[in-house]
Amino acid sequence: MSDLPPDNRNILPSSGQKGFWSELGNSFTQQIGLYVIAAVIGILSVFSDNLAERIKSALNRANAREDRYAALSNELSGYIFDCELIEEHLAKGWTAKDELTPIVNDYNKDITDLRRNEYANRALLARYWNKERRDEFVALMKEILTIDSTVHGLNDELEQVIILKKQERVDPTRAEASADELQKLLVKFEPHAQKLLDEIE
Repeated sequence: MSDLPPDNRNILPSSGQKGFWSELGNSFTQQIGLYVIAAVIGILSVFSDNLAERIKSALNRANAREDRYAALSNELSGYIFDCELIEEHLAKGWTAKDELTPIVNDYNKDITDLRRNEYANRALLARYWNKERRDEFVALMKEILTIDSTVHGLNDELEQVIILKKQERVDPTRAEASADELQKLLVKFEPHAQKLLDEIE
């Protein structure tokens, strides 16, 4: 009997051995699954923090752009309106003290706001838009300074009418010449201002 091959049943693992290897495989698979899930969650949390920061930054940038656009468009719109009123008053001879005082005060306020915010606007246009928009604004401010110089060319007349009250009205010849010059400057300036606002909207 000892020369006979062993019984096949003795070669196969016992049912207890099968359960051990099966359990070990299942346990290993579960552990690997947990590690993979933990790794994926960890990676996603790093990316989600980065993504959340990027979204927050983009929203802050959009808000800053919107706020700056609103402020700049209001400043330019107010200034253009003041210039148009001054040009109209000069052209039509509405140059008595009570006719000029309110529009001169509005003009002075708006030109002061534009000049006070000029460098802030330059920086914000470069930061939130691009350097080309900043350069357009710089060119626009040069036009504004030319217009302002024309308006201030009448300071001596305005002083005689509004402050010293030595004249009833601005000299009609000078008023008409200034109105003509303002009209020419505004015809060039207004489309440039509108173009800039359209490009940063």
